[in-house]
Amino acid sequence: MKKIVLLTVAAVMAFALAGCGKNAVEASVISEKYTEEETSAAVQDIVYLYELNGKQTDSVRYLGDEVCTDEVIDKLIEIGMFDEECGVEDCMGFEVDYHFSINPTDAICTIIEGDFDFDEHENVQVWLIKQPEDGKWIISTTGIDVI
Repeated sequence: MKKIVLLTVAAVMAFALAGCGKNAVEASVISEKYTEEETSAAVQDIVYLYELNGKQTDSVRYLGDEVCTDEVIDKLIEIGMFDEECGVEDCMGFEVDYHFSINPTDAICTIIEGDFDFDEHENVQVWLIKQPEDGKWIISTTGIDVI
């Protein structure tokens, strides 16, 4: 019965929100260590990943140039985000605020899967690592507090 009510609410939202655009993401990134191209691409990757998972990113904040220490890299290895043999020596950390998307299709899918959550989520950590072989940044972990 709860799913039927939620599906009805999602259908009403679909009609009410038809034609609404995406919200702009507030990004706060100041770095002396990384280029604007690197940090902008990291923010775009984070927003895209959250979008793929039915989430609307509200803001992305860079944790700072000084947060990527040997201890942080060791913790990422410890929690299984990559193998020590990969030779990763650099990372970027971000805090993300998000909520589940109001996109009707996403809402219906998450309701059916039983994962719909109306709460906002704040200060969720996202970590990217730089692959030594090609220098590309990849998202290593989301939602796991490393620091």
